[in-house]
Amino acid sequence: MDLIRNGSYNFYKHIAKLFYAVAFIDGNVRPEEIEAFKQTFREEWLKKYTDKEGIGQIFKEFTILHTQERDADESFYEFVGYKREYENLFTNTLRNILWKVSCVIADRVHKKNKSELILLVHLGKELGIVK
Repeated sequence: MDLIRNGSYNFYKHIAKLFYAVAFIDGNVRPEEIEAFKQTFREEWLKKYTDKEGIGQIFKEFTILHTQERDADESFYEFVGYKREYENLFTNTLRNILWKVSCVIADRVHKKNKSELILLVHLGKELGIVK
């Protein structure tokens, strides 16, 4: 995780873009999705990493994206581009955390809707979790 700490701002910003895209893909970010994201991410992240500063930065970036109502697809593809450029940062542990948190966000309100399912399929393929 030293690589993440050294280049943290862009890393955290792009992780936030992923979670924002999952929450906003249906055109609405609900309070339940934000709470699920924050709680699950904090729990999963701290099981594996000691970087508490990163949690706050990701939450801050998520809030900025939400306030700006950024396009969900654009945010997702910016995350994908970053991930592909810095593949070495995305360990199996991190990929599993990203996948789990994304699924929890999508599942929170009315279970997964069609737009969330499509995004999760693309994410799963990108992370190597879905074939």
